[in-house]
Amino acid sequence: EGVNVLKVPISRPIPNKRKRTPYTVHSAVKAIEKFTEGKKYDFVINHYCSYNDYLIERTQSIFGVKKLAVFHGCDVGNPDLVRKIVSEYDYIAARSDAIIRKLRDICECPDDVRRIDSGVPAEYLDGGMYHAPGYVYKFVYAGKLIKRKQVDQILEAAAMIGDQRRFFVEIIG
Repeated sequence: EGVNVLKVPISRPIPNKRKRTPYTVHSAVKAIEKFTEGKKYDFVINHYCSYNDYLIERTQSIFGVKKLAVFHGCDVGNPDLVRKIVSEYDYIAARSDAIIRKLRDICECPDDVRRIDSGVPAEYLDGGMYHAPGYVYKFVYAGKLIKRKQVDQILEAAAMIGDQRRFFVEIIG
């Protein structure tokens, strides 16, 4: 749809910890500066906001635009950081209603906190799509192969339709 996206991987010396090396932060900032040079943006969207907040702080002068923080389950473990992010960002979103409740338990959140779902749009699940007999439904999962991602549930759900339709599941992890 004509949307340019830059994804900058940032390694951490200790996996799953917030701390990054000055070199990796500097490299990420330089990549963002190069990508955004001469362009105008409306928003900066920060997924996994507790892990990437430092990067947004470093690049805010580049953008000078509104900021949207998207909280994931791992972002709500540090109440002080949650309060800081909520107070500094223009818009707040979360990946589930449970995370929204947790945010509201920690601090005074705006009333317009939005839930940003992932998954298959509902209109694809209501039987409204028609495919010719013999059509093979294709599903793909791309992500970490860890317990909380519940890849086993994807396979179980696919198996449930196996008697009714032909399907193919590809798992990339």
